[in-house]
Amino acid sequence: MAASGLFQERPPSFAKSYDVNAKGSIQTVALRCAPETVPGPPSGFVQCWEAPKGVSVTECGQQARGLIDRQLKHGGALLLQSLPIVDNQAEAEKFVEALGYRQLKYEPFGFMRRKVGKLDAATNVPAANILPVHNEMSYNVHASKKVLLLCLRAAKRGGENLLASNAEMTSYIPPEILWKFDDKGGIRYTRQYIQEGGPLQQCKDAVTQSDFISWKTRTGADTIEEAAQYWRDLGFTEVSHDAEGTLTVANTQPACIAGPSGAPLFFNFASKAGSALPDNVPFHITYGDGEAIEQETVEALVKAEWRASCAVPVPSGSMLVLDNFQWSCHCEHSQQIEIRCFGRAAGCFSVAFNTQARYSGAFAAPVAIGQHEYCN
Repeated sequence: MAASGLFQERPPSFAKSYDVNAKGSIQTVALRCAPETVPGPPSGFVQCWEAPKGVSVTECGQQARGLIDRQLKHGGALLLQSLPIVDNQAEAEKFVEALGYRQLKYEPFGFMRRKVGKLDAATNVPAANILPVHNEMSYNVHASKKVLLLCLRAAKRGGENLLASNAEMTSYIPPEILWKFDDKGGIRYTRQYIQEGGPLQQCKDAVTQSDFISWKTRTGADTIEEAAQYWRDLGFTEVSHDAEGTLTVANTQPACIAGPSGAPLFFNFASKAGSALPDNVPFHITYGDGEAIEQETVEALVKAEWRASCAVPVPSGSMLVLDNFQWSCHCEHSQQIEIRCFGRAAGCFSVAFNTQARYSGAFAAPVAIGQHEYCN
């Protein structure tokens, strides 16, 4: 058994398959296409490491940093277990600080996540509504390089996390779909933020039951001009507002990025287009030229995601570490103690980090590969 610093590598122990309880009240494409079961991770997919006992949370975090830097670059996901953070948010914050990474501020496409101390609680949606795998902040000009998913207390039942290889998922997407995204200029993301107290803010989002957000709430700005500058400072160039006080922010990204080998990796939020949200939800995903993404294309993408997905349980006091540019993941937070669907864990938090490296360049591939900026 290999050792790395204070951490000891342990043989993984996962079930062959996990049940999917897709019984959400909002019948999204992800729910309609959900299989009855999802397999556990294949051999070598997740490296499991156990933290030592009797060390401070700061020392544990420092040792974890060295382990992550050494092992994550070899591919796969890292599951660090027996961390001294069980049921202790303050210790979890110390552990994350001791890692020493530069944290990338979470900039969601839709609604803001709840803050729990210095940590971001993962997306708060009803436990029965499964959200499929995704690459964190792939809809932004700047996307996170690493994603850390911390679990302070696991669900008594369920709570597995969906995980998929971007390369495998890309291989399941019909080539004509990849070519079409290329021909139509990639993927366009449009957000609209309203004047505080406006009529749209009184509506409720069908999934999260959240108020539609105003630009003041979203950015903290006192004027719409300051709110617009907030987005420009993040690298967004298409920012405008109308006479009614609605702020529109848009950006167009390539559908694929270049992976470490130069092969194209599907890296976007296109499978979330055409969801079961009301027509007036002010967040839109289209082809790069503004045309709607066909429902059959969305279903093909969702099926590819499910086909590539496996389920990874994350025990109490554990952290799942992913390279966001190679692995799609989904981990959600719920106040419930007993969770019965994937993507849930009681007391689960996510932290996104960036690094100075970036994928870039032109490669021989059947689709265009763009440089996705993710360093702020």
